[in-house]
Parts: sequence; C-alpha cells; structure tokens
Amino acid sequence: MKVVVIAGGQGTRFVSGNREIPKAMIPIGGKPILEYEVEMAKRYGYTDFLFIIGHMGDQIEHYFEDGRRWNVNIEYYKEEKPLGTAGALGCLKNKLTEDFFVFYGDTVMDFDMDAMLAYHKEKQADATIAVLQVPMEEAHRFGIMQTDGEGMITAFWEKPKNPVKMYRQPAQTGTRGARGGYTANPPSSIAGCSPSSPAAGRCVPLLKGLMTTRCVYDCKSCVNRRSNEAKRAMFTPEELADLTIQFYRRNYIEGLFLSSGVLRSPDYTTERMIECLRILREEYRFNGYIHAKAIPGTSPELVQRLGLLADRLSVNIELPSQKGLQTLAPDKSKQAILRPMAQIRDRARESKAELVKSRHAPVFAPAGQSTQLIVGATADNDRHILHLTQSLYEKYRLKRVFYSAYVPVVENSLLPSKDTKPPLLREHRLYQADWLLRFYGFRAEELLDEQHPDFNPLVDPKCHWAIGHLEQFPLEIMNAEYETLLRVPGIGPISARRIVSARRHGTLRFEDLKKLGVVLKRAQFFIPCGGRMRQGLQFTAQTLQRQLEAMERGQLPPEECRQLSLFDSAG
Repeated sequence: MKVVVIAGGQGTRFVSGNREIPKAMIPIGGKPILEYEVEMAKRYGYTDFLFIIGHMGDQIEHYFEDGRRWNVNIEYYKEEKPLGTAGALGCLKNKLTEDFFVFYGDTVMDFDMDAMLAYHKEKQADATIAVLQVPMEEAHRFGIMQTDGEGMITAFWEKPKNPVKMYRQPAQTGTRGARGGYTANPPSSIAGCSPSSPAAGRCVPLLKGLMTTRCVYDCKSCVNRRSNEAKRAMFTPEELADLTIQFYRRNYIEGLFLSSGVLRSPDYTTERMIECLRILREEYRFNGYIHAKAIPGTSPELVQRLGLLADRLSVNIELPSQKGLQTLAPDKSKQAILRPMAQIRDRARESKAELVKSRHAPVFAPAGQSTQLIVGATADNDRHILHLTQSLYEKYRLKRVFYSAYVPVVENSLLPSKDTKPPLLREHRLYQADWLLRFYGFRAEELLDEQHPDFNPLVDPKCHWAIGHLEQFPLEIMNAEYETLLRVPGIGPISARRIVSARRHGTLRFEDLKKLGVVLKRAQFFIPCGGRMRQGLQFTAQTLQRQLEAMERGQLPPEECRQLSLFDSAG
C-alpha cells in the first residue's frame, strides 16, 4: 500500500532572512517534519512512498533520495504548477490502483494507521479523514467538518468566521447531499481538519423511539401484541420530532432510531414515521443520524420515501426460520420481510450510480440496511442462524446483522418460561462468528456442521474452529499467506498485515510477534517461529481446549444483567 505525501509548500513564513526551504523540510528536534512522517509509516509496515514535490522539491529529493537510508522505497512526482490535493492525486490515478494513505508533508503527527485502515474498510467509504477535535474558540482557524452519528461527513467549511452559529444550525438546507467520506474519529459536532489519533469507531448515543405501542399483529413473543391487555401509548409525528430535537440540542443524543408497532396497517404507520422524519429534516434542519425501521408489508413507494429521509433502514427478521414465524408470528410471512430488503438493496445500488453522474442526486439510505435476529425464542441452532446471516450478507448486501438474546417477558407454552435467563453468552458467540464471516474470510459451513450445530460457549468461535482443525497447524509464520494468518487464534487483520510487512526485513521471534499485536497466549499453540514451537509447550486437543476455556473464563459476560434506563436515578 502506497503512502502519498503532498510536500510542495514553500514555508517562507516559518524561517527568517533569505533562507527558504520547503515546509516539509523545516527542522524540528534536528529532523525535517517529513522524516517524522516516514518513520511513523514505517513503524506500521508501510514502506512504499510517493512524494509529490513542487517549489524547491530538489531539496527533498536530495535529502531522501530513494529512501534506502530508512529501508523504504520513495518515488517522486514533480508538479509544474500547484494543483491542490485533488489535482495532484488525479494526475497519479494510474499509480494509485488500490487503497492508499495521503499525508500533508508539513504536519508532525502520530496516529494508528492500521486502526484507521480497518475503520475505512469497515465503513466501505470512498475516503476516510483523520481529524482532531478543537475548542470552539479556536475553530475559526481550521477547516470545519460536520458529521452525522456514524461519522459520515455531511458538510465542510473552510475557516468559518462564526463556527458557533454553525454548531447551533448544522444544516443549511433541508436536503442531504452525497456523502462518501467518513471521519476516523467522529466528533460530537465540529472538528478541525488536522491529523490525530483516530479511534476505530465508537458508540453513538441514539434516542430509541416507538411511534406507538399499539399493534395489529399478535406475535406471541412481543409485549405489544394485539391480545396483550396492556395500556398503550402513542406519539404524534410532531411530538416525537420535537422530543428528538430537544434531546439533540442538549447534546444528549446524536441521532434517532425510529421504530413502531403496526397501527392500522404497515402503510399507515410508515406514513406517520415519514412525517416525523420530514419535520426533523425540513423544519428543524436536523442533519444527524437517523436509523428507521421499514415495516414488512409497506408499499415500495413509502419505503422509497423513508429511505430518502433516513441514513439507514432495517427490516427486522427477528425469528430465524419459517417454522418460527408460523408458530410465533402467524401474521407475518418470510416474503413480506424479504421483499423490502431486496428493494432497499436495489435502490441503494441505483442511488450510488446516480451520485457518480451528479453529486446533487438524492441519497437513498447511505448507511445501508441491517436486520435483527432473536436468539433463544425458538429451537433454531447456531448453524442455522449463521447460514441465514451469511445468506443475508451475500444476497441483500446488509451492513450488519444484529443478534438479540430473547428476554422472557411473556408466559406462553411455546416460549421459554419467564424464569429462563437470556442466552447472553450465545449472543456474544454469534457476534464473534459474524465478525469472522465479515472480516476473516470464514464461511458458515466451515465453522459449524450437522455433527456440531452449536458453538462451544466456553471458547470463542475461532478457537472452536482451530481445535477441530489441528491438522492445519502448526502454521509457519514466516511464509504463510495473509488470508491463512487470519485463521490463527490471536491474530487479527491488523497484526496479520504487520507480520506480512515485518517479516520482509528479517526472521520474527515470539517477542516480535507480541510487539506486532499478536495475542500470544492463544497464538502460541498454533504457530512456530524459526521452525520451533514455544519452549516447553506440550498439549493434546483435549488439554488445549481446557487451557483455552480457562483463559476465556475471566472475560465472559456476567450472568446477571439489567436494562439501563435514561431516567434511572444516580447511584
């Protein structure tokens, strides 16, 4: 992967007299700024550089030459005239055929490049920018970004005179433009455009709201079912929009998750949800993150309108099998759930194609779609759930599948009794397996089979797979492919990339692997270094499983839990 460094500035303001040097060559602590950047990238294993030089670029070229002194490779591209960031990168499009980093050569920085790359790939973004949050009183000195609840960039202003006003009125129009960029460290409101240490994502506070608890359906597992004699509540679209904006202005939330019981019909309910979002977007100029639930059975025209107002849509499957639907939710059907999923997939694809032609094209659900599966309400095993998950990712291009451990709130012979504890550990293992499907190259059929349809709850799914496939180990760390390294317990995408890069420069020891981020307490059982396993390490499949279970015991989620409320009293 290339690191492109834009280093064409003069830097005359930073020196006295007639001495002129490029900004990138200004010395700090006895070294040019640019040298710090080279050293930082090298620490993360990135050694292929492309320097864009201009005014007095020969000084840079004379100092760094081909990069041999730093054990890196440096190429040069000289601008005849300043083209700006986009212009320079456009001239190099034939050289930049895969993901790449862009540095400005006049900035001393230190951030986790691997974490930023992982975040970029997770978001499937066109571009990801590392930013630094700055005090409001200093914001006028920087380029200011506005982001939504997921960190997607929604607006940009260059050194605004009054950033406070922009903070209070974030959206300039009632429409949302094309958004393909993300900040790697999403701020709550505004951020200065300066490199920083990006966190690989964070939790976003959302207001989770139901339009109504009334419902025409009689799903046996739901407290809001038609036959349940409970008091009902309902928001008007105006009330819920006002509540959301009040929470938002007080900085309690950064977005809204909107769902609803089915009032009268799916179309009638969706029309009320659309009106709520319309008020937020057009009247309150709310440009924060919105996740809206698309109700199965809703007409395609209304799903289209909902997707133009929301950032993400979800169609919840909830019960993983047709049998479960027929037994517990007879008013729902598999086809009614899958039909809007297909529509959202196709419309999102069309929206991206339209944005290529015009950046002013309307954006349909830019954060994609997701769904939720309830775990433990039916007899469906992990194997069935995981195969369903894989199919949803492949067929409907879902961003996420969420799993929810069933909490018994209803007494029914078809459901677990009310004193049954929610299967939180099982939910945890399914999330780990989901990660393996999305980022580690595993297939559902590899992880579970007919003889072993459920995960061992006492070890994580990757260890569970490795114990069952000891014939594939030990794996020599010095020549294994990147994709194969990902299958070793204790090695993730970041540490695997670091290994592939570091081993080009010499033989790796166990001490080196630890520095590269490998979790040796797991990995040591599956990898040798220099042809040798770790000294004194002896085990069988049975003893290995016991050791891994013992390691996991202290990291398991607690058995007892409770749902937290925004309105709980302190303490």
